[in-house]
Amino acid sequence: MPGLVCGAVLGFGLRAGAQVQVMTSSMGGEQQLPASAYGTGTVSGHVVCGDTQRLARFATVSLVPKPAPAKANPQSSAAPTPQSRRQNRQQDSEEISLQMVQGKTGLDGSFEIQKLPAGDYYAVASMPGYVLSLVDSGGPPDPEHVDIDKVLANYPLLHVDANHSSSVELTMQRGAVIAGRVMFDDGSPAANVNVSVKPADGKDSMWQIYGAGLQMLTEESLTHPPRTDDDGHYRIAGLQPGKYIVSATLQVQPTMRMAGGARGSTGRPDHNDNSSPLIVYAPGVFRKSEAKPVEVHAGEVNSMTDVQMNLSGLHHVSGRVLAASDRHPLSGASLSLSMGRDFVKYALTDNDGSFYLDYVPEGSYTLNVHGFDREPNSKPEEEPKILRVYVSPKTPLIIAGQDVLLGEILLTAGKMSDTGMMDDIDVPQ
Repeated sequence: MPGLVCGAVLGFGLRAGAQVQVMTSSMGGEQQLPASAYGTGTVSGHVVCGDTQRLARFATVSLVPKPAPAKANPQSSAAPTPQSRRQNRQQDSEEISLQMVQGKTGLDGSFEIQKLPAGDYYAVASMPGYVLSLVDSGGPPDPEHVDIDKVLANYPLLHVDANHSSSVELTMQRGAVIAGRVMFDDGSPAANVNVSVKPADGKDSMWQIYGAGLQMLTEESLTHPPRTDDDGHYRIAGLQPGKYIVSATLQVQPTMRMAGGARGSTGRPDHNDNSSPLIVYAPGVFRKSEAKPVEVHAGEVNSMTDVQMNLSGLHHVSGRVLAASDRHPLSGASLSLSMGRDFVKYALTDNDGSFYLDYVPEGSYTLNVHGFDREPNSKPEEEPKILRVYVSPKTPLIIAGQDVLLGEILLTAGKMSDTGMMDDIDVPQ
């Protein structure tokens, strides 16, 4: 069976007050569904909230087809013929009918999904704030090869016959909640800040089971984390029981520096300045290893997990990167300032070789610098040719109590393989 969450989702009729969500392939635009994608079966029922025993209005009902046993193809190793290519195209079209179907309950918590092809379907109900009872498939996240029978083992399996109706009653379980407030060190609220909650052991069970496609079952976008309100409050619901690390991400914008300042710029915004986000872990540390995990149980609300952004202890690191041979500015250079494995800041140099790293916490770091010269007068539409690369040994750097001016960092010419990080260099076009 193809990926559970790829391909078009069929649109079927529902009882009044409910609706079917029609989705298209994540790989492109809408697809033309073949006639074989439609059937005459029906699934109906109700969805109940397990914590209140009340009917769930506008919950999502997902019908996930049970994959058919794989058929051996003795001619798979043979060269494709026009007939086999037609058969493959026909099979690809028929596989569209195996994709997940989703609908919404109405005001009375009921649903009815019609025009289903005959077959077996897992029935899953979901709504924000409630958890999915999923089983780890045991392998790495691979939405193209998911063991659906294992993952959805906790959900009812319905058999749909042509011209017949099947019924099912679904119950959702309330998930845990982590909430709190994000503040700056002077007590003012940090508004419009992204807040993230991730498993403390680093194993995101949802990603392990479904990868990015999980959002189609949960209705939660994994790419748009919640933000704090105007008073710095946040609330993240629908969590599985376990220990979590809470972090707040501040999108730091480049600052404006005038001529005569630390960088000697011309007053324009620094396009190579570090506008990378600043991540702070609860209760108020910059390294993930120093974060304090928060443990929650099923249905529990933890509303006391605050994050304090201690900006007063942050400093600037600046300097210039030049070629050691004649002190000319390189076409481009990249710097990384790392504190172990869980804190890294990056910077690129300007045309004059200068760089400026903002918002660096105090601590002991390792500075790594590498750069390149490209062929002059390259056309914008052409890939610039790298003439030579420059390297520098890793250097320890301690930041404590004040900003750091490194002055000139001189790089010696080396071999392309000496940098070990050429893929990380952002070659200006």
